[in-house]
Amino acid sequence: MKYSIVLPCFNEEGNLGQVIADLLQFFDKNIIEGEIIAVNDGSTDDTGNVLDSISKNYSRIIVIHHNENRGYGSALQTGFDAATGDAIGMMDSDGQMCVEDLGKMMPLLRCNDVVVGYRVKRADQFIRKVYMQIYRLIIRMVFGVRARDINCGMKIINAKIWSQIRPRIATGGSFFAELFVRLRVAGITWIEVPVHHYPRNSGMQTGAHPRTMFIIIKEIILLRYELFFKKNSKINR
Repeated sequence: MKYSIVLPCFNEEGNLGQVIADLLQFFDKNIIEGEIIAVNDGSTDDTGNVLDSISKNYSRIIVIHHNENRGYGSALQTGFDAATGDAIGMMDSDGQMCVEDLGKMMPLLRCNDVVVGYRVKRADQFIRKVYMQIYRLIIRMVFGVRARDINCGMKIINAKIWSQIRPRIATGGSFFAELFVRLRVAGITWIEVPVHHYPRNSGMQTGAHPRTMFIIIKEIILLRYELFFKKNSKINR
């Protein structure tokens, strides 16, 4: 089985080198046929140059550049659409995830179409943890989605179902919420696996920024409207 691992990247120049090195080492150690698809989402630092420099030495690394910052979800869409593997996974490029956790998740794809991680102990600021708990409750109440950690940045899916569950509304922080909603509507279940989460060593988080929160709220409203009120809903296409 070939695996495609998507890395959404926005201003991660200080973390990408180690993240990609860890992934390549993981592939080699476990004899995994895989590719890395790094999507530079309009970064304003040196992320683009770092990715281009690394990819020159490794044919397994594919770099895609967005000319502007389109959003976390848009970067994932671009990467998943470009994937050529039998299974498509993703992990955040901020260095807070443990690549070895992919080794726990991959075997479970033999019997499941979707394997998602949940962070046992989040290494985030208190206010961010509060925001995410509120967000999780809102998604549960509005859409009936029950997941321990909706926005965990480590997931793997069977590539065959991507076109069926591909988010079409959320391009920002509600990308995963729409993904889970589409899974639920399609009757596709998922299995959850505990994963590690480490403190960020470089760069800044953007998930709790007021602008990001506004986009998330807007996307939730649009998703709710599409799912329950619009006759020819995109959700069911």
